[in-house]
Amino acid sequence: MRKQWIVLGTAIVVCAAAACLGYRHSTSPVQITNEALSSLADDYNKVQAMAYTGMVELDWTDSIEVGGTLFFRVNDPELQTMADFKEVLNRVYVPSKAEEILSYCTETTGILAEKDGVLYRADAYEMGWPLEPKANAAQREGDTITADIILAYNEPTPGTLTLQKEAGVWKIADLSM
Repeated sequence: MRKQWIVLGTAIVVCAAAACLGYRHSTSPVQITNEALSSLADDYNKVQAMAYTGMVELDWTDSIEVGGTLFFRVNDPELQTMADFKEVLNRVYVPSKAEEILSYCTETTGILAEKDGVLYRADAYEMGWPLEPKANAAQREGDTITADIILAYNEPTPGTLTLQKEAGVWKIADLSM
């Protein structure tokens, strides 16, 4: 009798575990996207401030001039060096997109500079890619999700977000209008 109870108990545990795993796999692409956007939000907004909007605190008393452009020291404890900025980029974006944004900031616009291991930013503004933290619709194919999102400009603008799963973490692979 005791052996039967052990077998029955084991079967219940196995079935419960399978049900939980099955439930997790059936999470909708919209829910996964919304959870990913929520978990990426702080770092995403920090990248937006550094790369585009300029809504980052600068130390106006510590400046350098590079190629005729005045840069001010970034006054954010998490962003003291270019390596710090790269780290934040890599938490939000897949490597190719992180590299594209870094190149945009250091070469295309030249908005960021580093001198003697200190990160500086020019006082400039661009609209960036302000995101609403939710997807309207999404499709998943393996480790890629493509979602319809809203960019929060003055007027809501539809956009498309592509997420890729890397080492168990969803990251932004592309964002477009």
